[in-house]
Amino acid sequence: MTDELGYQILGKIPIDYEVVKALVNMVPVTDFNPNAEASKILTAIAKRVEDEVLT
Repeated sequence: MTDELGYQILGKIPIDYEVVKALVNMVPVTDFNPNAEASKILTAIAKRVEDEVLT
């Protein structure tokens, strides 16, 4: 489906309780717990977007 629409999946963000805790504290999960699995994947996705935009 993504190929048909011309989109690329950059990553899959897992269900991670650290995201919930970050939301309760109104802090980005990447700041709240940089070592959380969701943080690592979001950071990797952001890096891929940055690389794509800058190249």
